[in-house]
Amino acid sequence: MNNIAFVTIATGPFSRTCKAEACLESLYRIAKYTGSSFLITDSPGCHDINNIRKNAGSDNVELITVGNFSRKIDSPIGFLRQSVLGVPVWVPRFISPMKRPKAKSLKAEVFNLIDDAAIDILIYIDADAIFLREEGLADLLHFAASGWDAEGVKFRVNRFPDEQHPERKLNIHTGFMIAHRTLSRKALQHWSQMMAIKQHWVRNFSDKEKYLRAYEQVREEKGKPGYMSVFPIPNHKYEVILDPENDTGLIGHITSGRIKHHGKMKIEEYLSKLGLKSYPARYYTLPGMPQWMINVFYFGYFGYYRNYKIEKVWKGIRSKFNG
Repeated sequence: MNNIAFVTIATGPFSRTCKAEACLESLYRIAKYTGSSFLITDSPGCHDINNIRKNAGSDNVELITVGNFSRKIDSPIGFLRQSVLGVPVWVPRFISPMKRPKAKSLKAEVFNLIDDAAIDILIYIDADAIFLREEGLADLLHFAASGWDAEGVKFRVNRFPDEQHPERKLNIHTGFMIAHRTLSRKALQHWSQMMAIKQHWVRNFSDKEKYLRAYEQVREEKGKPGYMSVFPIPNHKYEVILDPENDTGLIGHITSGRIKHHGKMKIEEYLSKLGLKSYPARYYTLPGMPQWMINVFYFGYFGYYRNYKIEKVWKGIRSKFNG
C-alpha cells in the first residue's frame, strides 16, 4: 500500500521533547512499518533527521518544515464578545497560548504540506503516542485504504452520528484520524477555516470542536453532513489510552491524565520494556519534575528558542545533583 503514509506533528515545546522521535521509532521498530512517514515541525533544528532514521531503522522518514511560530510570546488573556442586556461587551478570559492552536491547525493542512501525488491517504497520529506491537498494523492499513464511498474523514469516535436523534453529540477524537487527498479535501478546508478564527479558540480550546462546528454548518444547510461526514475508526481496536495493565491495542496514547492515573514509575516501567532508543531510558515522563513545572513547559506563554531535548537536559541536571 504505497499510497498510504503516516504523519505526526511536533512544534514549540513538543519539538523540544523526544516524543515525536519515539513515536516514529516505535512505528518502524515495533509495528514493523516499512512505508513513508512525515514529521511536520516549525523547529527543524530540534529534530536530527539522520538520527531519527537511524533509530527507526528506515530512510523513509521525512521532515517537513513550516514557518516558525513558536518564538512568539502569547498573552494568557483573550476577549470573548458577549451580549449583556442586549449590549455587546468584550469579556476577558484566560486562554491557552495561541501557538498551540496554530500547531493543531496544521492537521487540516497535511495534504498541502505533503505535496506527493503518489500518497492518497494519510494516517495522522499525535506525537505522544507509541506503537505497542506489530499485530494490527496490516489491518489498520487495510481499514485506511477501504470504505471511501463518500466524502469525509475517518476519526475515532465515542458516539456515532445518528440522523434520527440529532441532539446526540458526535464525540470525535482528533488525535487519531485518517484523511483522503481528494475525498477529505472539502472537509479539511472547512475545518481549516474554522480553526483560523481566533474567537472560536477563545470560546473552546479543542480542535474537535472546530470540526463539529463545520459538521453542523453543513448539516444545517443541507440536512446531512455531506462532505463533513465522519467515518468511525473502531474504538479500542487500533488506539487505546495507554494502560500498562491492559495493553491490547496497536497504539498507546500517553496522555498526562494516564501518567497521573498510573503514576510515572509504572508508565516508565512499561515503556522500558519496549527498548526505544529515542529518549534517555526512564525519562519519557520527566521523573522528578513536579507537575506545575511540566505544565509551564508544555503550556508556557513564552516563546521557545534554541534546540534542545528537555528529557536529556533534565536527566543531566538530576545527574549532577545526584552525583
